[in-house]
Amino acid sequence: QHLDATSMDLRTRLWETAKAADANQPGVRVLPLASFLAKLLGAFDAQLAANCRHLEGLFDACDADGDGVVSGPEFQRLVHRVDSAVPAEQVAALLVKVHEASEALDSTIGDAMLREAFVETVMRGGPAMAPQVLLRADLLSAADPDDPA
Repeated sequence: QHLDATSMDLRTRLWETAKAADANQPGVRVLPLASFLAKLLGAFDAQLAANCRHLEGLFDACDADGDGVVSGPEFQRLVHRVDSAVPAEQVAALLVKVHEASEALDSTIGDAMLREAFVETVMRGGPAMAPQVLLRADLLSAADPDDPA
């Protein structure tokens, strides 16, 4: 699995902190577990919300008339904005999944796809798309050991 440099740095820092806590090394700042988990979940939630907003913005840019739905051709442009290297068969598979999700939300949708269905499908890891939330290391480094949340 590919990890960018920030993710690797974060993983390394978390691992080193855990090892230092286990070794009870003097001079090492150790966060209480509850505080650390609260900060981690807060950073995760913030990044998840940012990812959703980004996907909504991409959808809105492809929604030519601003009615909250996109057609098949608009959807293809939308997917290619996210990743221009996605093969046509994967775009078609994703289109089917998003359309199914759209119909589940609104049975009268016809051939169009809803923004909510697109965001939900991509965030859940639709065909050829792995759900991904990269935590920013700076959000975690702000964790205060004396702050319970």
